[in-house]
Amino acid sequence: MRALHERTEAGVIVVKFWLQTSREEQFKRFRAREQVAHKRFKITEDDWRNRDKWDAYRQAVCDMVDRTSTGEAPWTLVESNDKPYARVKILRTLCERLEAALAAPPRPGVAVAVAAAANQKAAAKTRK
Repeated sequence: MRALHERTEAGVIVVKFWLQTSREEQFKRFRAREQVAHKRFKITEDDWRNRDKWDAYRQAVCDMVDRTSTGEAPWTLVESNDKPYARVKILRTLCERLEAALAAPPRPGVAVAVAAAANQKAAAKTRK
């Protein structure tokens, strides 16, 4: 968590997503992957075996979200049974986070770091 805090303090925008697919939808997608030759590599015996651990994985996800979601880097839970809906939700979330970051007043250390990086880039171009 400290490393994450250091990154956000440095101006890095961290956006975390968890795509939640229902057990039924996952089963449907697994079966479909088995039927399509160019998608077979996406499904392994481990995938099928891990389905038996669904409840344990679900609890682990809840624990992860509870323990690692912060104000500066919250998790966004995405209902992903409907792929187009999930993609739009992710894009909207990214846009919202970027807009909020751009609208926020600059932090002193961040502005200096960005300016220094820009100066180094300009100097490197001049030397070429």
